[in-house]
Amino acid sequence: MPPRAKPKPKSDRPVTSSSTRFTRFLWFPLLPLEIRLIIYKFAAHHPRLIRARWTHIADETDYSNVYELSNFVKPGLLEACRESRGVALKSFDKVPHHVLVSGKRFCERDLWVNFAVDTFYFTNFSDKHGFLSALRKIAKYNGVDKGAKEKGIRMIAWDRKELWRLLVPRLIHNFEAPLLYKIVPEHTALREIAVVVKPNEKYVGYPKPHEYELRELDKPYAELKLSRTAYDPADIIPKALDCSFPIAKADKEQFERWKEAHPEWKKPIFTYKKVLKK
Repeated sequence: MPPRAKPKPKSDRPVTSSSTRFTRFLWFPLLPLEIRLIIYKFAAHHPRLIRARWTHIADETDYSNVYELSNFVKPGLLEACRESRGVALKSFDKVPHHVLVSGKRFCERDLWVNFAVDTFYFTNFSDKHGFLSALRKIAKYNGVDKGAKEKGIRMIAWDRKELWRLLVPRLIHNFEAPLLYKIVPEHTALREIAVVVKPNEKYVGYPKPHEYELRELDKPYAELKLSRTAYDPADIIPKALDCSFPIAKADKEQFERWKEAHPEWKKPIFTYKKVLKK
């Protein structure tokens, strides 16, 4: 009886193709502990974009104004194993999904944030005091019981069309300092303010915001063909922190005194970015 012929593969591709060889690394548990911890820490510091959208929530008896924070994917390190969870808990903090501006908390769900690398992108704006209140509440959740040397928000992003709010006081509160001079003294950990040059309208209401990320522009901001005014906010805000932009004398003097009293303060950088799907 002739030997049975071996079945031919359904395609000419070898069984051990690149698509199957690199999807699983079975020898990871055999790596030295020091290397595994380095890999876990590297994975925990992958930057993400946290969407902060001002909205309203209501039921039959209550009405609340909130900033709704969205990035629904829970970090896999928290559930992979005991080692990875230990590293993740040193990097991530729980932040309420709904940050109250006024009213009561409706949603009990939290999200995990790594303040060191995650960017809070404020897609729209409440009133000035509501925004400052929400920013303070978000910052309080960083470094809880971790003994962090520098607590608070490190990176925020704004739409270019909203940037004027940082420098122009509200007309009914024109005796107050511009918003920028309120944010900086209160949030000394702030290291970067990203200017979203071309807002992505799909991202604002997209049900899976974790599928988007911030990316560098293809060309310098100055070379972009954008409709601009004589004082384009994205141009003048960096100058404002040096007080080289014409601002009210009282605001300038107060901010200069604050900088002299805090010589360790590092001025945040301004970057120009776009929001794209991964």
